[in-house]
Amino acid sequence: MSTQFRRSGQRDERRRRVLLEETGDRHLPEKSSGASSKGASDRSKMARRYPVSTLSTRQPSLLALVPRRRWTLLVWCALLLSCIAGLQTLYGYVALGHASIVLAHVPAIDLASRASLASWFGSILLMASAGLGALTYLIRRHRLDDYRGTYRMWYWVIVVLILAAADQVAWIQESVRLVLLDLSGIAGYPDATLIWTACMAVLVLAIVVRLGIEMRECRTSLLWLVAALVCYGASAAGQLKWLWAGASIFRVMAQSALILGGHLFILLAIAFYACHVFRDASGLIGRAGRVKRATRKKVPVSAAKSKAPVRGTRRSAKPVHESPAKKAPSRRRHSADPPAEEPVVATLPIGRGKRSEPRKAVATESRQVADEGTVAGGSKLSKAERRRLRKQRRRDRPSQAA
Repeated sequence: MSTQFRRSGQRDERRRRVLLEETGDRHLPEKSSGASSKGASDRSKMARRYPVSTLSTRQPSLLALVPRRRWTLLVWCALLLSCIAGLQTLYGYVALGHASIVLAHVPAIDLASRASLASWFGSILLMASAGLGALTYLIRRHRLDDYRGTYRMWYWVIVVLILAAADQVAWIQESVRLVLLDLSGIAGYPDATLIWTACMAVLVLAIVVRLGIEMRECRTSLLWLVAALVCYGASAAGQLKWLWAGASIFRVMAQSALILGGHLFILLAIAFYACHVFRDASGLIGRAGRVKRATRKKVPVSAAKSKAPVRGTRRSAKPVHESPAKKAPSRRRHSADPPAEEPVVATLPIGRGKRSEPRKAVATESRQVADEGTVAGGSKLSKAERRRLRKQRRRDRPSQAA
């Protein structure tokens, strides 16, 4: 009671302020021992306005932007397709006269204009593709079995994607084409559009083929690349008036839809490949890719004989190319003269298209065992039986020699 009576409110406030300063000093980064006392006192008076979780070590890296699940990519694909369909529907609704406004007064929805939402959307798709390509490069360059350094192809792929994104709103291709025609002195050349389209087609084809070689391990990315190539080819045919020869609203809509579809498919191809590379770097994808089925090994005939018989099969079963041999004498069988085994005759093929000649085997496995004093069943012979067996073998030698 006495301590509480002597304690004042001002002293409690000072104690709270000191505790706050001590907790603030704990979260401040430590400096070298050579810091001055003045700096230490100033640092003690400072208070952190952000928690420790805002430090750079606690923040996610750039690789966190790489998509990790394919279902997420499919959802984004559906959303982007719906955006393209919405732009096409809005243009068609206004251009066909179903609205009270005039298309010239709303250039933002005009698909034929470079200052439209469709051009801006295509530029966003290509810039996102370049960003995902940069993230893929950050992981791809650490691959251990890339001895030739093929990951460097992402340098110029990213640059080409950025230039293509700028061309969607700045019309760089048309500007370069007109400047080259003016410098060459043939500004009114009739086949200039055809030659320029052919050069751009060769460039796009080379880029897509090189990307296909890089993405050959991910079949989904290859599928999206083929779809993008088909869209770009159909768009080039439309520009050359091989398709949709007459100028109409539907021709403008189809042309814009093909170009935006090609940009979207390029984005999906790079996104799926980035997901594949990230999963491969994380160890979620096997190196072989597929599990090979185990093939049965061919067991030689000698090893097959030594194996134990399987249930449901006869113990006397033998290979087809051998002639059946007589059973060896056992302990239960008391015979005066045990029969000698006949030599096994096997036919061996000499060559293709030639007849096989019979050849006599030198000795069977059971005869070799009998020489040592045992039979195939594992029972031992008596001295009298061994003596009779030797006499029988001496009699058989002249017939074998003949």
